[in-house]
Amino acid sequence: MPGDVGLKRRLHGIQELESLVRSLKLLSAASLHQFERAAAGLGESVEILEAGLSVALRGRSIPFEAKLAGETLTAGVILGSDHGLCGPYHENLARFVKLTDPVPVPLMAVGSRLARALAEAGLQVDVTRPGITTLRALAPAVQDLLGRLEEWSRAGLLERLVVIHQRADPGGGIRPVRLQLLPIDPEWLREVSGRPWRGRTLPWCARPPEELLPGLLRQHLFLTLYRACAEALASEHAARLHVMQAAERNLEERSRELTRREQRQRQGQVTRGVLEVLAGFEVCREAPRDPADPGEAG
Repeated sequence: MPGDVGLKRRLHGIQELESLVRSLKLLSAASLHQFERAAAGLGESVEILEAGLSVALRGRSIPFEAKLAGETLTAGVILGSDHGLCGPYHENLARFVKLTDPVPVPLMAVGSRLARALAEAGLQVDVTRPGITTLRALAPAVQDLLGRLEEWSRAGLLERLVVIHQRADPGGGIRPVRLQLLPIDPEWLREVSGRPWRGRTLPWCARPPEELLPGLLRQHLFLTLYRACAEALASEHAARLHVMQAAERNLEERSRELTRREQRQRQGQVTRGVLEVLAGFEVCREAPRDPADPGEAG
C-alpha cells in the first residue's frame, strides 16, 4: 500500500506538470503568431516612409556616405529577454556575439537573462535594458532604446551601430542575425531617391525637404528596430514552444509508464488477494473435522 500511494502521488504530480506545460505551450504559440504578425504588418508603414524619403532625397546628396570609410566605433544592441524555459537561446546568441568581428563596443543588452549569458561568455555589457514582454510594450520599448542610442551618439560613442538577435526560420529553426542600422546604407538611399512617384500628381512638402529628412531617417530607424525586436520576440517564443513540446512528449511518456506500473501493481494486488482467498479455502477444506461437530452428522 505505501508503494501504491507513492506511485499515485508521482502520477498526479506528472499530470499537473503536463497541464502546466500544455498551458505554456499554448501561450507561446499564441505569442509567436502575435509577434510574427507585428513584424509582417510593417509593410505599409515602410512603403509610406520610403515614398517620403524618395521625395526628400530627390536631387540632393546622399547622407552617411562618408561615414562608411575608415575605422569606426561599432556599438551593438543585442536583443534577448528576461525569461527562461527556451533552451540555450541566450547562450547561443552570446556565442554568436563573441564571434562577431569586431565585437561591438559599447554593448547594450535587452533582457537580464541575455545580459547574464553575455557576461558568462566573457563580454562586457555596458547597458542592460528590461526585456519586452507584450506587444503593447513593444513600441515604447523601441522608443526607449532609440533614446539611449541618442545619448551614446551625443557622447561620441556611436559611429556605427549593429543589432544582433535571433530570427525564426520558416522551417522551424532559429538562427542569429546581424543587422547594421548606422550608418544607413547609402546605396539603399540612392535607390529609394530614384524611385518614380506612383501618384497621379507630383508630391508637395509643407516644410523644406532638408527639415523633413532627419525625422524620416529617425522613423526609418524606429521601424527597423521595431521589426528586429518583433522578430527576436517571435524567435524566443518559437524556442520556448519547441522546448514545451519536447517536455510534453517526455511527460506523456513518463505518465504512460507510471500508469502501466500502477496497473501492474493493482493487478498484482488483485492476484495476491485471489490467491489468499484460494489458499484459505484450501486450508479450510483440508483441515481435519471434529467428529463432535453437528455438521458431520448431516
